Amino acid sequence: MKRLILYLLLTIPAISVSGQGAAPASGMKQTACTPNKSGDYDFYSNLKTWIPRGGDQPLQNAPLKVVQLSFNIFQRADGTGNFQDTPEDRAALLQYVARLNEIYSNVIAPSDPVAGTEPLPNNDTRFRFDIGPPGQERIFFYQSDSLYRSHNSALLLKKIKQTDPERANQLNILFTDGYYMAKVDKIELTDGGSGYTSAPKVVFTPRSARATAVVENGKVTEIKLISKGLYYQPEVKVSLEGGGGTGAKATGTLTMGANGFTRSPSYTNFNGDSYVMLLKHKAFPSATVFAHEMAHTLDLQHLFEGFYCNSRDYLEDIYTENCPHKNKGWETDPFAEVGDGVTNNLMMFAPDHFTYISPMQAGIMHRASALADTRKYLADTYSPVPYALTSKEFWDFDIRLYQDLVLNQGGDLTIACALTMPLLSGVTINKGGRLVLQGHLKAFSPETWQRGIQVKDGGLLELRGTTIDNYRITVERGGTLHLPAEALVNLQNNGRITVARGGYVCISDRAEIRLQDQDPQALNLHRKARFKMNPAVAAGAEGSSCAGSAEAIQVKGNGSINTFRGKL
Repeated sequence: MKRLILYLLLTIPAISVSGQGAAPASGMKQTACTPNKSGDYDFYSNLKTWIPRGGDQPLQNAPLKVVQLSFNIFQRADGTGNFQDTPEDRAALLQYVARLNEIYSNVIAPSDPVAGTEPLPNNDTRFRFDIGPPGQERIFFYQSDSLYRSHNSALLLKKIKQTDPERANQLNILFTDGYYMAKVDKIELTDGGSGYTSAPKVVFTPRSARATAVVENGKVTEIKLISKGLYYQPEVKVSLEGGGGTGAKATGTLTMGANGFTRSPSYTNFNGDSYVMLLKHKAFPSATVFAHEMAHTLDLQHLFEGFYCNSRDYLEDIYTENCPHKNKGWETDPFAEVGDGVTNNLMMFAPDHFTYISPMQAGIMHRASALADTRKYLADTYSPVPYALTSKEFWDFDIRLYQDLVLNQGGDLTIACALTMPLLSGVTINKGGRLVLQGHLKAFSPETWQRGIQVKDGGLLELRGTTIDNYRITVERGGTLHLPAEALVNLQNNGRITVARGGYVCISDRAEIRLQDQDPQALNLHRKARFKMNPAVAAGAEGSSCAGSAEAIQVKGNGSINTFRGKL
């Protein structure tokens, strides 16, 4: 049986908050580049580019993207409080994940459908959430009186990393009994005292709320609440000072405040830690609150705050005339009137059955999985539909793809920042295609990226400033490898470059190649490689000075060039 919990979600800079209010109510590191968000960023930042429609559109044919989670339960020092390490409580925690996957894999119908909006294929956002294999779930318990009621994400995450640094590789869910943005709900006068000639001052500790006292016949008879204030601890003390009398006493009661919040994703800082904070109070928030907060980590915003109304991300499959929507889900049936601005969307404040996610909202989440830091918590996954380019593009931003990258005739791509690829994928440069690598290319997995870059007959790979780290570059017969004068190329950690028989290699005598390891097979040049530009791709590289043989190429570091005969 579902429990309906009223919750309030507020967005403040870099944090999204969920809680009870109104009625009462991380392992990849950032590369050295700084994303400039120019070049072709407009296309890749357009949410419509990423809507998971399926079919043969590569970026819309998303594989299942699995967000790796860890649950972190903070108890008192004696082990009491919060969830316990029992079969019953573990089952309750796993139910959170089950419900999360249900919401994202089986999207309900909208209460306010917009004409012409096609639902997602199979009503599936293509996101899943994982807590680990059965019997090895990532559910961890910590005992600390100071952290048990904390809402300080930095302290909680510090404790997690100190316990096991590997836990930073998952998106951490933090369960505590903390209070966040609680308010004084009521004040109870327990003793009116005596001898008051004027109203005493009502003092709150900590100071935040405001109230006035009423005196009749020398006694305090009432305390009127003017402002409920905001509190970040479970208690508030109320005292009455002055007024000429003594003995008046009162107590204040806090509402539960926010019962969840999270950090919004970043598109420039890839070293931050995402998290979701779930605050217990009398009962932990529902799985729908959890699903809502997870949506925030994937860059969804509230529909009732106006964020989308004058934005490039205007959600035309949600808004018609009403933008923002009305936050009245607890008062009005969203199905009573279509287009009234009261909707059953997941990003509203509403009962647990409000979980609709629109196609454009799904597009925002998939965009975040490519361009924002939350992507580092997604497991390695691969779509068999390749992304083929046939035009000139310049990527000076950090992006993660989930499929092969293919450069066909006319495809001319410069990677000036960073590109992350699936372990099963490869970059293929076909005839008439060109790749300029002056940034960082890597696979998501720490394993050796076997396919790496393949330069086919008539393809051109130009290396400028980059590191070949844990992957291979293979230049086949007719393909061309070019290192111009300004090139600075490092090979390390199983990085390999191999130019096959009949392959072209043009390395300037001013280019710098660093072979970090004493590896005889880091830079392999076939004895019958052609030390010049392939005439078919030489346009744009006129005047390139090419070393005439392997012996004429200068390298730095501990390695050396390996010349070989025979097959590739």
